Amino acid sequence: MMKDGISVGQHYKIHLIILILIISASHLYPSIKIRENKMEYMPDFHSFEIGFQKALPFNRRHITPWEYATDPIILYASMWGMMGITVPLWEQTPTMISSGDEFASRVQMEPFATGRIDAVTKQWHGMTVLKNDFYAKNFIEPVFFTYMAMYLRSKNYHPALYLGELFSLSLMYEFTVRPFFMNASFEQVLKNPAVGSLIGLLLDEVSNFLLSTPYKGLHVLGYILNPFNALPTSRVHPLVMFKPYNQAASIEAIINL
Repeated sequence: MMKDGISVGQHYKIHLIILILIISASHLYPSIKIRENKMEYMPDFHSFEIGFQKALPFNRRHITPWEYATDPIILYASMWGMMGITVPLWEQTPTMISSGDEFASRVQMEPFATGRIDAVTKQWHGMTVLKNDFYAKNFIEPVFFTYMAMYLRSKNYHPALYLGELFSLSLMYEFTVRPFFMNASFEQVLKNPAVGSLIGLLLDEVSNFLLSTPYKGLHVLGYILNPFNALPTSRVHPLVMFKPYNQAASIEAIINL
């Protein structure tokens, strides 16, 4: 019997061959190893669940009244050390006051007191170089204020207190520390806390970003950038610019792991 030029037997043979091929393919498929191209990312939120549970109590702990009282004293005392470091750098060697009138005269800020504006450069062996005063005013003092800013940041001070305390400390430095040795400076009273707060915030942000990763080598770098984050009194504080793990990992969690 013929059907469209193909016998019934041949017709069934064709269907049988197709069926065999389908069955063979279905048995072959499980043996094929499927590879998914997955990009490697850092561990997700759940990877830090243990660290998060440890960090939570610290996150809820507030700054104590004792710390509010002692931290400004600690930072103020450090500014006397800062003056001691800068003393050898000044071109005109600082001298201790000899009378109350001299102290009152030095409190009048330069350049308003005498109108004197010191030169930035000097001649040294026939070359024009920067005066040592430039490094004292633009490196040593701003670096000290940067460390003070990172200290306050590690304690999770309110932003208003963070800035207010730095500018208050700068005023105290110019009116109660510097006049013992030299004239106060209007330039420094604004520049030191402004530069210190900005750079201190940036370094602390990078430090906390590194500490929130699961890599121990980056933790070391994070503590180098802001060593105050390693203090037992440091607190979990929200990141302003970087929020890698929704604060699942934290300083205290990493210390206690």
